Amino acid sequence: MAAARPVGFWQDSAPTRTPFAPGNTTRHWSTPIRMDDIESRIRSFIHEQFPVPERLPAGESLLESGIIDSIGVLTLVTWLEQEFGFLVEDDEVLPENLDSVASLVAYVGTKLDAAPG
Repeated sequence: MAAARPVGFWQDSAPTRTPFAPGNTTRHWSTPIRMDDIESRIRSFIHEQFPVPERLPAGESLLESGIIDSIGVLTLVTWLEQEFGFLVEDDEVLPENLDSVASLVAYVGTKLDAAPG
């Protein structure tokens, strides 16, 4: 008798991506989140996870400056999905959305405006 395989990442068919990892609670924003709050959360996450200068200009490229690499982008995408409760589509993983604090703030703001309320 074959051993049962765990359900999840290693399934034969690709699992459906959701913006929330198992065990995380869904965030429901009852009031609009301010852009200042979005920037503060993004800056906090970047400073906690990556080697960042103390003063990081909002427009500085995170990739070109070596702050994040391709794995860092995946880490950032996962955090965005969990923190703000939306799905980052594959075709949205672009420098114009994710390469600086300013572009991240704009991207998150756009996604939250588009999210069903």
